[in-house]
Amino acid sequence: MQDVREEILSRLSQISGIHPKSGLSYSLVYFANISKLGIKLSKRSVKKEMGCESPFIHSWSTFARYLGVVKEFINFAKNKNVRRLDKLTFEIVYEFLALKSAKCSKSTIKINMCSLEKFFNAVNRHDLKDRLSECFQDIKCTASKCGNSIKSFDNPTGLLNKIEASSPLSSIVARIQYITGARIHEVRSNVSISGTDVIIKGKGGKVRTLDFSHRLDDLRELGSLQDELKVHSKGVNWKKYFQMRGSTYHNKVRQACRSMQDEYNGAHGLRANYAQNLEKKLEQQVLTDVEIEKIITRELGHERIKMARHYLRV
Repeated sequence: MQDVREEILSRLSQISGIHPKSGLSYSLVYFANISKLGIKLSKRSVKKEMGCESPFIHSWSTFARYLGVVKEFINFAKNKNVRRLDKLTFEIVYEFLALKSAKCSKSTIKINMCSLEKFFNAVNRHDLKDRLSECFQDIKCTASKCGNSIKSFDNPTGLLNKIEASSPLSSIVARIQYITGARIHEVRSNVSISGTDVIIKGKGGKVRTLDFSHRLDDLRELGSLQDELKVHSKGVNWKKYFQMRGSTYHNKVRQACRSMQDEYNGAHGLRANYAQNLEKKLEQQVLTDVEIEKIITRELGHERIKMARHYLRV
């Protein structure tokens, strides 16, 4: 073990630090230099020695693939006139992954996300790395290719009842997602009620307001669910229980889904159910299809109108 520690320290001493305002081209070179320090070192031994996930890449094939993804991302950012490390935003990261969905499978999207996590960790943009980790399931389902749509659940009411039978806490979060269309990470503390409006603070601090004046029963249920959430979630590690890959929450939704013989493509499907329920309500008003899609896009916390179609065309 001492040999591993000395080897890690020796290799790290070869790399100088990176300035937070470094250019993206230099950041790519820096990432390449620091990530390949793990080549021929055991990933398990490095993790055990450092007490955290290895910041390195441990095989040449993975190194080549990850570096290719990061290079593609940096070129994408430059085309957006972003050339410095400190100017990168999560919106750029999200847009990059969403645009790749047209030609990438779910597994490829996952590789792209893992590559960017490694990059952000290496160049000390831990804020972006953490956001990406927190929203992993959300982004994977939104940005991945699922027949060009987000798969809603065939029987959401039955699904919610199944989840409640096995986990009241998971049921509360699932019901809030179903009623508001909120992302999992938004449910914890970013959803509030003001009069007949539901206010959700989303990605990048952007706030969206949902009009519940014609959904008063849902509004009352949401208030009760929020009170229950405060009680049941005390002492719970939110990221570990709800957001991380293979979390308890996702497993509970998956198990309930399979017990009903429904196709599972992530808990994100509850947002698709929300979008489709909202579409039915809006169709009763004198609105055009474009106006309906704009409202649904906004209420889901997206910018581009075509995102609504991913949730509706199932």
